[in-house]
Formats: sequence, structure tokens, C-alpha cells
Amino acid sequence: MKWVRREEFANLFIQDIKMMDARAPTEFAQGAFPCSSNLPLMTDEERHKVGKCYKHYGQEAAIKLGHKLVSGTLRKQRIDSWKHYVKQNPAAILYCFRGGLRSQTIWQWLNEEGIDIPVVEGGYKALRQFLLTELERLISKMEFIVVSGLTGVGKTEWLKQQPGCLDLEGLANHRGSSFGGFLTPQPTQIEFENLVAVELLKLEHKGINKVLVEDEGRMVGSRSLPDALIKVMADAQCIVLADDDEPRLERAFYEYVERMIKSFRSRYKEQEAIEHFADYLRQSVYAIRKRLGGVRYQEVTELVEQAIQEQKNSGNLAMHKEWIRIVLFDYYDPMYRYQLNKKKDQILIEAGHDKLSNWVKQLQQN
Repeated sequence: MKWVRREEFANLFIQDIKMMDARAPTEFAQGAFPCSSNLPLMTDEERHKVGKCYKHYGQEAAIKLGHKLVSGTLRKQRIDSWKHYVKQNPAAILYCFRGGLRSQTIWQWLNEEGIDIPVVEGGYKALRQFLLTELERLISKMEFIVVSGLTGVGKTEWLKQQPGCLDLEGLANHRGSSFGGFLTPQPTQIEFENLVAVELLKLEHKGINKVLVEDEGRMVGSRSLPDALIKVMADAQCIVLADDDEPRLERAFYEYVERMIKSFRSRYKEQEAIEHFADYLRQSVYAIRKRLGGVRYQEVTELVEQAIQEQKNSGNLAMHKEWIRIVLFDYYDPMYRYQLNKKKDQILIEAGHDKLSNWVKQLQQN
């Protein structure tokens, strides 16, 4: 059996090597790696039965039960699925939770079919610990520069165009505000941490030491930033992206309305899509009701309902700009200006898109 040793782990993630995860579906759902696919030896129910047998009768009895449960046609089906995966991904590696019986059993069955797939020494647990250790090391080693700016200036789209970008919102699948959710779910907390660690490994591999990261709070949606990263970002120097109010309003309109209604339409028929979209807006506004205050919350709520009704009647989305204008300029702007003022001694430059891009280019060259 060929083992994948710890000294090879970094290359697995940097090169996006495909990984066959032999853990049960429940284990996989709790957290996995970016390039992994779940092709388990046992289902959750089968694993539960084997675990119960192990507890009462020991390892030998549990192994016998496992072979009995995964036998005959079922065994052939699973071997065929593993063979297909390896055929599609010839450089793939295999792991279970600790690199023990499950991955070794799959390796043996595949080996009998003439397929030799490398197995991760220590399994998922070793890979996960490696990423956690690397995450701490890289955060302490790299220089982080926080990209700040008012809502709607286009920080995320600008950030993605820069070298040395750590896109936390992209990794968390959330735009980082009460209106920031998508229809697709966020990764689990474990997966989010894994994604951040892998991205930093790739940046280091490219020779990048100065990392641009968007100004975020502790949470991006329901995912928490690593504690070490929160601390570093709080003390980091900042650059501020600026733009005029109208382009900001148009960006917010696109993100909150045009983009979201398009997503709902991709899943539902028109009227149902509008109802789901309306619920999304109501919930998002409700989430900031305390900071809006009673009077302003009522005003925004009424404008949202009027815009939804106009959308139902004519298909026109333009009325949504009225409530967005209030949320953007009367809610988000004062909050962000207050936060920026607290960091005024850390700000290196405030500029528009092109000027700030040129400044970053010179920074990365030094």
C-alpha cells in the first residue's frame, strides 16, 4: 500500500488533488475538503450497526459484520463507483477518518481489481490537523491589508481583480450583511476554515506575502472567522475604496434585487419566485430593525411592500431603489463611517477603483 505522508499534504491542497472520502455521509456533511467527494464504504445506518457491534463484541466481530453488510451486489456496486471515480480522477487519493480499516478495506478491494490508489496516512483527522496548524502559521507569517469602504463601492468585485486576494465572502458564500445570503447554503464552519487555510497555502505557494482581505466583522453570515485572523485584521493597516453615491446605489440594487430575483426565478415559477424574494427582503429588513429604529423600520417596510406590489403588477423593479436608498445612506453609511473613524490611524490610502488598483500593484512589487 502506498501511503500519502504528512510532508505531501500541502501539495494535495495546492494542486487541487481529488480526494475520495470513505467516511459515512453524516461524517462528510459535518466538514470536508475542497476537492473531496464522498464515496463511503458504509452508509450511516451500516456504520451505526458496525459501531454498535464493536462496542459490545469487539473489533473482529465488527469487521465480520461490516463484510456481511457490504457484500454481494452491494459490494460490487460500491466497487464499481470507486473504480469509476479513479478512472475519472487517476491522481486521486483515498482516506477515511484515521486512515484505518475503512480506507484499507477499499484499497484492498480496488487492488484486487488491479487499481492501486494512495491512502492518506492518518486519514481525515491528520489532514484537518495539518490545515489548522498551517492556518495559524500562515496568519502569523503573512501581512494582511484590510480593504474597507462604504456599502456599494464594489469592494468584493474590486478585490477579486487584485493579486494576493483572500475573498472571505466568496469562501463563506455570503456577502457579509443582513442582505448577504444566497439560495445556496454556506459551507460548514469546518469547511470554511479548511477553505481559508487552503487559499492561504496557495497564496504562499505563489510567493505572495501581502494579502488583501475585505473588512469583515467576526461573522460572515453564520460562519465565524478564525480567531487569529480576527485579531490580525483588527490591528492591520487599511486601504479604503471610494465611489460616488449613484454607482453605489446601482450596485446595491443589483445585489439585493436584480441578482436575487434572478436566483429565485431559476428555482421557482414567476409568482412563487416573487413570494420567496419578498420573504427574503422582509427577513433581511427585520434583521436590522433595531438599528433602523421604529419609525425608519416602518418606512422601509412600507416601501418594500410597495415595491413588491409594483413588481407583481408590472414587473418593474425600479421602486426597490427607494428603500435601498434609505438602507444604504441612512443605515449603512453612518455605521461604516463610525467604524472607519475608529481606524483612521491605520488607513494608508483612500481612492477610487483605478487609483487604488495602481497603488496595490506598486505595493505588491515592493
